[in-house]
Amino acid sequence: IHMAYEVTFAGSLIEGTVDTWQEEVPSRVVPEVFPRRHGSILQRLAFLGPRTIRVTGTLVSSNETAFKRSIEGFSQRLTEAGLDKLQLRDDDRYVNAIKTSFSYGFRTGEAPQLIARYSVEWVAPDPFWYANSESVNSLAVITASTTTFSITNSGAVKTPPRVEFRAASGAAANVRLDNTTIGLRMTASGSIINLQTMVIDSAKFRVTNGGSNNLSNFSGSFWLLEPGANNLQYVGPTGVDVRV
Repeated sequence: IHMAYEVTFAGSLIEGTVDTWQEEVPSRVVPEVFPRRHGSILQRLAFLGPRTIRVTGTLVSSNETAFKRSIEGFSQRLTEAGLDKLQLRDDDRYVNAIKTSFSYGFRTGEAPQLIARYSVEWVAPDPFWYANSESVNSLAVITASTTTFSITNSGAVKTPPRVEFRAASGAAANVRLDNTTIGLRMTASGSIINLQTMVIDSAKFRVTNGGSNNLSNFSGSFWLLEPGANNLQYVGPTGVDVRV
């Protein structure tokens, strides 16, 4: 049975006909071996390693000149894209991946100046799939210096949130958000100018205030949201809108 997939990388449809899509998701398990002792010691929990995705396909052109330009341009575009979104077009999710290899060859009985079988391999350093659209909690309008609210992570694994603190009614300074479900907090000091936003991005380990780097004023943890309901507690000035 011949199956064709539509695959996009860096916003562009992969050229030719994609025949196969294969994934490999190893676990990071490293045995500790000791001299003069049988067996080894292993960690109790296996963490995922980088995801490898291999795609094979067929590229066909109308003439030899077009074929050469197509196959060379194909490889170049994959390389120049760097780390970007890779997805099955109808799957509504993506991984961030970078191309690690590209190869092509010819088969007996097929015109080598017009037809090539190719193979592409990507590595996704973050092995998880992400939805194309972010899930955003309802806006928490802060009217008390300590405000509690909850957010639900509808995915099956822990996920890094991006937290936005917007000064909605005058400047605000020194904001904090605790995930009381796991007992961790994130704190960012410094004044947020009225109508500007402080952003703590746990996925990128980045903190900005009004668009400028504010990592030096961050303390605590870039915590993750547990699957399911997470209870959050804001501590800081009022007149702030919090979005996760």
